[in-house]
Amino acid sequence: MISFIVQYKDCLSNEFRYENTINFFENMQTLLKNNYGLECIICDYGSTDGVADFIKENYNTLSYLYVKPNEGQFLNMSKCLNKGVTVARNTIIAPMATDMIIDQNTIEQIIDMFRLLGDIILRPHLVHLDKEGGVDFVDNNPYVLRKDTILRSGGWDERIYNWGKEDDDIVQRVMQYQKLIQISIRGFGYVHMWHPRTFSIKEEREVPMWKTEIMKDNFLTDGENLVNTYWKRKIR
Repeated sequence: MISFIVQYKDCLSNEFRYENTINFFENMQTLLKNNYGLECIICDYGSTDGVADFIKENYNTLSYLYVKPNEGQFLNMSKCLNKGVTVARNTIIAPMATDMIIDQNTIEQIIDMFRLLGDIILRPHLVHLDKEGGVDFVDNNPYVLRKDTILRSGGWDERIYNWGKEDDDIVQRVMQYQKLIQISIRGFGYVHMWHPRTFSIKEEREVPMWKTEIMKDNFLTDGENLVNTYWKRKIR
């Protein structure tokens, strides 16, 4: 079965994130009730919005894990994911976010793909919705890995903090050192719920540049090209 690892930071107190977060909790609670063994771990990076009690009172099928924040860091997605995977009880690990939802068919497809192909990097499609609820664009940014694959890789690099690029980093390391292939299948995936940007375009473009050097430190191939490709796709 699958363990969904979800990084969390003050979403209930964010007017732009609240509705999506409730939709995510509802979606996960329904799936957990209908799928024995499925797991969803909310990794809370030092929130102050009362999420622990909120989950306990309203969504007690979800697991809650407090992650002590690093001084001076608003968010460290890598640390959340590493803490989550160490307590996950399932063999398949799927990082998620509170602005995403998933359906029953996708869960079944993920399980079937790992049962059929074994140790792979699975890249489900992600359908991004626009403000009106229509389809904006589709990518394959999500990834699903086996837990033992993650542990052999050393986990996510916690020097990459805030958000973004920790996913490309671990996938590239798994491809390079464990020689696993990426499988992307059309017809199933996740849905990304629309929300306003949390950074300006200028700020977003500046965030990843220093991360290029960390990616090169991890012996990634063409780390700078990965960063540039990512932002060319993101900023349209």
